Order: sequence, then structure tokens, then C-alpha cells
Amino acid sequence: MKDLEDILHQELKGFIAKPEKIALHFKEAIQNLAERQALLLAHQKEIQKVRDEMARTHRLYLNGGITSQSFGAFYKPAEEHLNQLAAELLNLEAKVDPLKVNNHSADDILHEATTLYDRWPSLPHEDKCKIAGSLIEKIVIGEKEICITFSYLPSCEEARKSQHQLGPG
Repeated sequence: MKDLEDILHQELKGFIAKPEKIALHFKEAIQNLAERQALLLAHQKEIQKVRDEMARTHRLYLNGGITSQSFGAFYKPAEEHLNQLAAELLNLEAKVDPLKVNNHSADDILHEATTLYDRWPSLPHEDKCKIAGSLIEKIVIGEKEICITFSYLPSCEEARKSQHQLGPG
């Protein structure tokens, strides 16, 4: 347990030592949020389009423009499609909402991380556990390495890939 605490403390040090990476990560996070919001908006428009088509079909039926059999042939597939879109909408919203909440400024996060790094050794064990639980998405313990994926940072696999792309040094 002590080793994991020490590793987390060192990871925090690495986090605050690279403010430009934090800024880049937040720029990417903002872009990701914008892309997902655009997808969500397009999805909502598609739902409205299907609802409008269903309303037109219903009006045709009520006005005697189509038979009940024809109404069912047009309306039922549209209704099924609408149900699928509604389920997908919930999934998209579930992905967008946390991104909105987590969209803090890089300066605020850097300040909080610096303060946390400085206070870490004196924090009670229970507080360290709570903080680690809120910062860490997952920990993978391998034979020769421990990989920590933070909730707000690229995973260690992504970091390793970027290090390989940058080359030594």
C-alpha cells in the first residue's frame, strides 16, 4: 500500500512538472466535448425528423389519406427506429454529461495538483484513499511495471505511445 501511495505521489509530481501537457490535454478534451456535443445535436435532430414523419403519417391516417393497414406499415418501423434513437440518445448524453462536468481550466487543475502534491505526505490515509479513488480510473499491475490511468490524463499506454513517437530524450 505504501508503494502505491509513493507511486501516486510521484505521478502527481510528473503531472505538475508538465503544464504544457496539461494544456494540450485540456485542449483535446474541449475538442472531444465539442465533437460529442455536435454528434448529440445531430442525433436530436434525427429524432425530431422521425417524430415529424410519424406525426405526418398519423395526420394522413386521421384524415383518411391512408388505411389502417398502410398506417401500420409506415408507422411501426418509424416507431421502432425512434425507440432505437432514443436509447442511443441516452448513451450519448451519458458520455457528454461527464465531459461537461470535468471541463475545468488547466490552470485550476495545475494549482490543485500542486497543492495536493505538497500536502500528500501529511494527509491521513483515508483522505489519500478518497483522493486516489477520485483521480484514478484504473491501476494495472504487471510483472515489471505499474500502469496508472488517471481520470483526467492520457493512459500510460497513450503516454508510452507518445514517448515512442517523440523518440529518446
